Amino acid sequence: MEHTLTRDAKKALATIYKAYKSRRASGEAKSSAVYFDTESHDATAIDAAVSDSLAELSNAKYVKTDICGNYTLTDSGIIFMENLPVGTIKEWLSFSAQFIP
Repeated sequence: MEHTLTRDAKKALATIYKAYKSRRASGEAKSSAVYFDTESHDATAIDAAVSDSLAELSNAKYVKTDICGNYTLTDSGIIFMENLPVGTIKEWLSFSAQFIP
């Protein structure tokens, strides 16, 4: 079942997925590439746009959050993103840029 997401949540999911893909490309194991620890000072993990959308992404089952604010990109989230055209992902990532003066 596909969930409808707000633009902010789409951007957050695209940001998380981009970081995941970068980690995998650099040889990181999937089990660690999907995990985002807010204590690690990872720019993606502590990004305000991402943290503001975690509840929505969690409700959609695209991420799983823990009590400390850390989160894991789920297989559902990965599958959802893998089935999107690359142009759509780029559009989601550039959405907020149009509002910066």
